Amino acid sequence: MKDEFIVKKITPYSRLRKWKGWAQIDVAEEVGICRKSLGDYENGYRDPPKRVATALDKLYGCNGELIKYWLSTKFSLVLKGKKNATLTAIKIAFRKISTYLDYNTYLLKNK
Repeated sequence: MKDEFIVKKITPYSRLRKWKGWAQIDVAEEVGICRKSLGDYENGYRDPPKRVATALDKLYGCNGELIKYWLSTKFSLVLKGKKNATLTAIKIAFRKISTYLDYNTYLLKNK
C-alpha cells in the first residue's frame, strides 16, 4: 500500500478570524461568500479571489498586509526561478500579520 501525505497550506485567514472571535458564517456573510468557500480559503484548499482578499483585509483591519500575503501567494507560480524570494515574501507578510495580532492581543489583555 502506498503512503499518502496530505499537505495543508498554512494561511492567516483562520487565525485572523479566530483572533477577532468571529464565526465563519458571520465573516462569510459580511464578505459576501458562502461559509464553505471561506473554509476552503482558511484551510488553503483554494486561494480567495482579489475581491474577497481585499474585503478580508479591510474587515480584519490588516492595513494591506493581508493583500501583500495574497499577492505573494498568487505570484508564486509566476516566479518559478525565484522560489526563495517568493517564500521570503510570504513569510514576511505572515510574520507581520502575526505580529499585528500578537501586539493587539497584548493591548487587549493589558488594558
